[in-house]
Amino acid sequence: MMSPSIQLQPLKIHYRLTDSWQRPEFMGSRLRGMFGHSLRQQVCTEHLPNCGLCPKLKRCAYPQVFESLPNGTQRMPPAFVLQPPPMGEQQLHAGDLITFGQILFAPAIPWLTDTLLAWECAHFEENKAEIELKNIELSDLNNKVLQEWQPGNPMPTAQPQQTHIPIHESNQITLELITPLRLREKGKDIKPNQLKAHHIVMSAMRRLRLIAPSDADNSLLAKLPAPVMHSWAQSLQMDADIRWVNLQRWSNRQQKEVPISGITGIITLRGNLQPYLPALHLLPLIGLGKHCNFGLGQVRIIAN
Repeated sequence: MMSPSIQLQPLKIHYRLTDSWQRPEFMGSRLRGMFGHSLRQQVCTEHLPNCGLCPKLKRCAYPQVFESLPNGTQRMPPAFVLQPPPMGEQQLHAGDLITFGQILFAPAIPWLTDTLLAWECAHFEENKAEIELKNIELSDLNNKVLQEWQPGNPMPTAQPQQTHIPIHESNQITLELITPLRLREKGKDIKPNQLKAHHIVMSAMRRLRLIAPSDADNSLLAKLPAPVMHSWAQSLQMDADIRWVNLQRWSNRQQKEVPISGITGIITLRGNLQPYLPALHLLPLIGLGKHCNFGLGQVRIIAN
């Protein structure tokens, strides 16, 4: 069995601090905010309050990379995920490095140059600390560096990677929820005591379909009727060692603190997983649940 072939561009981004800084527990929302602000500053020429009203919507990096755009009756997720540094507050000093990942999906890859320039010009909001971009690495799916770019050098050529990954068929898989996983059902957050195996596998399938609908439809995901997939998912078993993590972020649009809480820990799924394995094996690259562009929903496969 092979995973669906999705086109991705993994990046590894390295900043150097130029003064001391108390790093917050979770950096994803701050990194996402500084990237979006910088990208819009670099590329926006119309300065409209809503990108949907812009005549350059399809020719501008900001909405194509950063925004959630409509596609028929649904909205597509932003064309990237962030992989923030490990969670935990930390006192950093001048000269220390901040390293994190970003994965661009196919719609964002043509805008690689704008993405790199946005990171070069980005800065922490509210003057929290001074930073300078050290370098950005373009890598393969195994974290092997293919190209390195430093500010002032010629722009690199994109090195898109295809996720045509061999999958070992198994009736068990163990996942680590590295950053808070936020799933919702009937408009409410799913808490640890409510989380079931079917929430995980069906959310993984929905995530894959949103990111790469044509690739997903050509995979095993499309070969069984949806009611069958839902029925089989209900029969799956799950062992879990999980907890609820409360986090807040500042929303510039809403001008208030909003929750980005979710579930972290270890889960093991058991049963007839074959229909769901293609989506589950891509979770470390595409994320799971809400706000993956903030760095939520980062998943690691630790046993299969």
